[in-house]
Amino acid sequence: MLKILLSCVCMSALIPSASAEVKLAPHKITYDLKLKEASEKQGITQATGRMVFEYTGSACEGYTTQSRIVLKLNSRDGEGMTQDQRTTSFESSDDLQFRFVNNSIVNNVPKSNVAGEGKIGPEGAVVKLQKPQVEILKFDKDVKFPNGFLRDLVEQAKKGQTFITHSVYDGGDGGKILYNTSATIRPVKAVEGTEQVKSKLGTMAKWRVKVSYFDTTKKGDPLPDYSFAAVLYENGVTDDIVIDYGEMAFVGKTTSFELLPQTPCQ
Repeated sequence: MLKILLSCVCMSALIPSASAEVKLAPHKITYDLKLKEASEKQGITQATGRMVFEYTGSACEGYTTQSRIVLKLNSRDGEGMTQDQRTTSFESSDDLQFRFVNNSIVNNVPKSNVAGEGKIGPEGAVVKLQKPQVEILKFDKDVKFPNGFLRDLVEQAKKGQTFITHSVYDGGDGGKILYNTSATIRPVKAVEGTEQVKSKLGTMAKWRVKVSYFDTTKKGDPLPDYSFAAVLYENGVTDDIVIDYGEMAFVGKTTSFELLPQTPCQ
């Protein structure tokens, strides 16, 4: 099942937030997804879909993310499957509080419903899962939630860094997994990206990034569970995306994009 990264976009704090000066822009963006490649083991011959991502809120009240991915898969034996992943999350403006609800539907049948909330404090992150059952998870002090991670990725790119690592909790995969991430950052040509985004963001700074996600519950030196690559703008917008699960990869082309008004502080 596909996952949202950054929150894809993809495809996303410590005390205090080191990247508070990075301002993420409220926006709505839609990507058409197509199969890039699939291994023989997967048996997938065709896959198409769509991802819609909406980010709203303000620096005073925090930010809400709503996303949905719908994929239609066809296998070589003629079987078809429709996967529908819906996520709603809220993060405080200081990147220290996080609430999420993830719903997975396959062929119109609900498969999972995961909900929880987390908080980062001086001793680390504490997450309380509420669904499917109540459970308390504790992680070390270097954990970031998605917005905190995304802000720092932009901040380090602006400083000229080419490689960063972080531990990230996003509530995915049943809500129990902490990911170690590694991100590569490189300069990007002005012509890269889609016209839908370039026409509205103009000459804003941007980079080509690739973030790999490693499941911390797996021992040894595993391959990443998945990676998310995109053109990343300094306001957090991601364009021209690639989601790679190792044995299956998808490309996402932006078909619509709009900047949304920032909710004024009261």
